[in-house]
Amino acid sequence: MKTFFQDEFLNKKILTRMTKEVEKEQLSKVIEEIGYLHELQNELISRYNLIPSIKKDLEN
Repeated sequence: MKTFFQDEFLNKKILTRMTKEVEKEQLSKVIEEIGYLHELQNELISRYNLIPSIKKDLEN
């Protein structure tokens, strides 16, 4: 058991796999947050009729 944790190949494989799992989790959370922010943005735009003012700002 002692040599199992000293084996660089196994440690590298395990760490690589764990890193990929963490990256997948973080990516899915970021995508979820972006979706939520997009919904909020659309809600604000429709509630306060911001489209005309945004177009006006872009034209200037």
